[in-house]
Amino acid sequence: MNDENDMDVDAVGVTPVEVKVLKGYRIWIRFNDGAEGELDLVEYAAKPWFKPWRDRSVFEKVRISPYDALIWGSDPDESDMCICVLSLYMQLTGKSWDDLDRQDSTQLAYA
Repeated sequence: MNDENDMDVDAVGVTPVEVKVLKGYRIWIRFNDGAEGELDLVEYAAKPWFKPWRDRSVFEKVRISPYDALIWGSDPDESDMCICVLSLYMQLTGKSWDDLDRQDSTQLAYA
């Protein structure tokens, strides 16, 4: 499972449990394994599909979706904008796809 498309939040057991908006395009996020910290999403803000974030009230409406992504938008079931939390988790922890794949394999071995 080294392909990003094969890896999902459920497979590695990493899910976000809390998110808070900070100044600028920064957030604080906590995961179910205890990893937590601040992340700067300014690189996402430069992308055309995140243009609505220029309205601060839109950025401040971040929430965790039922499928464990960070989402922004008016419809709770169909987000206008979302970010995969595995990429944020890796950025926060310094882990790679290979690290998560090994973690997944270890969890399966003990299941």
